[in-house]
Amino acid sequence: MTDYITKQTVLPTYMMYPKFLITLPISETAKLIYIMLLDRARLSASKSDYTDRNGHVYIYYPIEDIADDIHKSRTTVKNALAALEDSTLILRVHQSIGQASKIYVKIIRETEDKN
Repeated sequence: MTDYITKQTVLPTYMMYPKFLITLPISETAKLIYIMLLDRARLSASKSDYTDRNGHVYIYYPIEDIADDIHKSRTTVKNALAALEDSTLILRVHQSIGQASKIYVKIIRETEDKN
């Protein structure tokens, strides 16, 4: 059931959609995965266990889990992650066999507000 939003409405949990994603020439699946990775990185930033010696935040998010969460195939997720890496929006650091990669989520610094 849906309802109209009022001033008293408590909004559901949401993820940020950075404006720079709108114009990037990557798939909508890659954009969705980036948003999910960004949200997890935001949470990991509050935990010192998820920063490296340079202070950079990283996350673990296995391909299988991403695929399950967005109801897509592993191949689709792998292609989207590769596109995000090609766009330099993420860096994956491979661990031992059978372990999830460390994923560093990056952001594009906006030089000016285009509003």
